Amino acid sequence: MIPEELDRAIEREIAKGNKPFFVNSMAGSTVMGAFDDHHAIADICQKYGVWHHIDACYGGYLIFSQEAKETIYNGCDRADSVGINPHKGMGVPQQCSMILTNNKKDALRRANTSGAEYLFHETEYSKYDIGDKTLSCGRRPDGLKLWMCLQRRGLDDYRRNADDCLRKARHLTKMVKERSEAFQMVNEPCATNVCFWYTPPAFRNGEYTFEQKANVHKLIFDRMQRKGSLLIQHNPLPEHDLPNFIRVTVKGEKTSMEDMEYILDEIDRIGNDIDASMV
Repeated sequence: MIPEELDRAIEREIAKGNKPFFVNSMAGSTVMGAFDDHHAIADICQKYGVWHHIDACYGGYLIFSQEAKETIYNGCDRADSVGINPHKGMGVPQQCSMILTNNKKDALRRANTSGAEYLFHETEYSKYDIGDKTLSCGRRPDGLKLWMCLQRRGLDDYRRNADDCLRKARHLTKMVKERSEAFQMVNEPCATNVCFWYTPPAFRNGEYTFEQKANVHKLIFDRMQRKGSLLIQHNPLPEHDLPNFIRVTVKGEKTSMEDMEYILDEIDRIGNDIDASMV
């Protein structure tokens, strides 16, 4: 998000007689893993009295890293709310989602309460009953899974994992840049999403069209499925005029630095023979 454009967009809506009330910024977008400037967006939201929510559903696991707190998460403490999916990057079984509010006591109750006396009764235990805080009235105790994982692994383990994922993503990015004949970065990663293209030898000294590039990565993904040695997603971003590319999301504690090298070697092995007749 471009903060200056956000400011102008809010001004335009106010000029029309509308009242903007909610801004959603990103802390780890699904494809590129992008992070917004939380401080700049918080300034604008506070200027106009707009609720600032940070979508950290994917990138929330990196908040445990001190480095991330000082860089990509700098300013997140100023948001009104943050959404996190612990089943992404924290090893919690699906589904486990949470929303954190910043000094907004009873916000969910005020927003969703039905006040159905035949269902909800005020007792000393009512504060533990989340039924009247949700649209769906009741839900599974997913928080128990998060609590158990925190007891089993501890905060220090999550800190180590977050730092390790950042290191592995940087290492993979460095290797992609060093092997520029075969691989090209799509963008400079904000955090742990490493996006790149592969160029088979048949296309390295000649034309490599948008359509060919897209189909090469589709074919590599199909071969991964058949061989079973890797399974890494490929993504197009046609709205940005980007053909399909390989998207490595580094978030598991089971991978190593050596695995990052293996990823590139195996993609090269799988796609080395692809030529124009196949795509």
